[in-house]
Amino acid sequence: MSRPSSLCLALALVPLALTQGCYAPPPRLSELGAPSGVLSNVMVESDFWTRDDDLPAIDAPAAPVRKVALAEVSVELVTHKWVAPLPGAALFDPSMYTDVGIVVQLLGLGRRLTTFDEELEAAIPAHVHEALVAGLRARGVEVLAPEVVRATRAYGRYAALDRDTSSVARYFNPVGDDTGRIRSFDVVAAPGLRVIDGALDDDDDQGVAGVDRALLDETGADLVVRARFRVGLHEGRLAVESGSVLEVTGHDRQGAVTSHRSLTSDDEVSEVSFLPVRGIAYEIDPKALSAALDLVFPVYRDMAFDALGLPTARLAAVR
Repeated sequence: MSRPSSLCLALALVPLALTQGCYAPPPRLSELGAPSGVLSNVMVESDFWTRDDDLPAIDAPAAPVRKVALAEVSVELVTHKWVAPLPGAALFDPSMYTDVGIVVQLLGLGRRLTTFDEELEAAIPAHVHEALVAGLRARGVEVLAPEVVRATRAYGRYAALDRDTSSVARYFNPVGDDTGRIRSFDVVAAPGLRVIDGALDDDDDQGVAGVDRALLDETGADLVVRARFRVGLHEGRLAVESGSVLEVTGHDRQGAVTSHRSLTSDDEVSEVSFLPVRGIAYEIDPKALSAALDLVFPVYRDMAFDALGLPTARLAAVR
């Protein structure tokens, strides 16, 4: 691409970038000011998670949620990001299409790489599953064991992969979030569960939601939850990230809560190195990451439960 044409393209994209704006940097845990439910900061919980408009809050006293079947608990481990050398994180970053942007990418100046070893790949989803179950139980909800869920006929109707990797199309995606543009991640399921990718009987109009309802009938659960949390690093700190989602199905409801803001640890959990072309690489300290996950994830999880409408009033009843 010639310099004039590249410049023209950049100028043409600038108005769109300006109208889309930039994300503020993701907050650190301490910047929330308090745990979920009593936030006094300018930042409010609804900034993090939103519930589908047609999904009613799960707080009806006449039909309380007392039993949950977790069909999926998986984690998207973010391994590669592009962070533009600009203040803030742009929703739409046109710089990648310019000569300067191409040179910056070739030099590795905007590339962030994170490697999760096999031990961490297994430990993080297990940790997230354990914390998710603990959070539900704290709200007075019984959680079916994975082996009970797996033993049902319905569970065999999910189209699932033991492991999945994000599409290479992400390399060309100019849309970002508050930690940058994610280029690749690995999806790893918690022990005893699998990554769900639709339904085997897709000819059924209800698809995966139909399988969820069959699982409800077999288990006697009030709610089926398919949870996928995105976990990565931001500037060397642990981040539970925007794009995490909880899909829920009940006998009279189906929908999701989706996160739109990331939350990071206060302390760094990795060593940082830089090599030209390759980019900035994070070497994780497993103990530091585990300690950070213990602090950050329960807050992020509770905000998701609040967005779903799972009541906290039953806390006193189960203590």
